[in-house]
Amino acid sequence: LQHEVHHPPSGDRICQGTLLSRAQYLVDIECWGYRDARLRPTGLMTGADIAHMDSRNLRTGTSPMTTPKEIVRVAALGDLHYPKIPQEVLQGLLTQATEQAVVLLLCGDLTDYGQPDEAQRLAQACITYAKIPTLGVLGNHHYQSGQHEEVRKILCDAGIIMLDGDVCEGR
Repeated sequence: LQHEVHHPPSGDRICQGTLLSRAQYLVDIECWGYRDARLRPTGLMTGADIAHMDSRNLRTGTSPMTTPKEIVRVAALGDLHYPKIPQEVLQGLLTQATEQAVVLLLCGDLTDYGQPDEAQRLAQACITYAKIPTLGVLGNHHYQSGQHEEVRKILCDAGIIMLDGDVCEGR
């Protein structure tokens, strides 16, 4: 880590991995053309070492391989503070999300003061421009007015799946 902090990255497209998903790491290598940092000369492993590790992980079911057809494209928008963000900007973001993703996440501080009228206007924009399944999470601004339950209901009534420590599964 000290080396990475004190030396600029090389121009090489080397996948250094991810903390979240080994499957994502392999997709980066196999589909996006990154070199595997585990292999010599960058790393200490050989192709045989990696094949052995991969076969062991697949056998035990601990590391499923993600194929390109299983990739889910997710768009995330956070800290909108609607209506501070202009309507035309929000419209453009929701339209772009619909065109480029299959799921939209609205992540915290969706409204500026947690007022029901702000939530109503945001909900209408989502109904009009977000044509993909949409999930949301309230942020601290929604609690300022003490009307967070009403804000949540307005967004749910608009078809937004509001999460609060929940899990959502879709097909």
